[in-house]
Amino acid sequence: MNNSYSIIMTTFPNQESLEKISSKLLESGLAACIQYFDVMSMFSWEGKINKEPEKLVLIKTKSSLFEDVKAVITEEHPYDVPELIQLPIEKMAEAYQLWMESVLKKSKS
Repeated sequence: MNNSYSIIMTTFPNQESLEKISSKLLESGLAACIQYFDVMSMFSWEGKINKEPEKLVLIKTKSSLFEDVKAVITEEHPYDVPELIQLPIEKMAEAYQLWMESVLKKSKS
């Protein structure tokens, strides 16, 4: 399989912002599935080491929709610099791929 599908990773500070943005992505066909987990993050920000509880989010989508997903997240996200990392999906079950294709927005790629 080519890398036409990917997982976009991001984090949110709370359930409210996660659900608001996730709903937009799902309703607009930019995401097929969104999973989230409670995590503890440590990071450097403005010269200090921070430790904060966050929601780690995995967004399953077409690779070609990354810029559209990024636009929705950056427009609405409460962080100044939201995490946006795209990881290619190398393989997946054919039935799952067909389902993803059926719910995702049609793209140029």
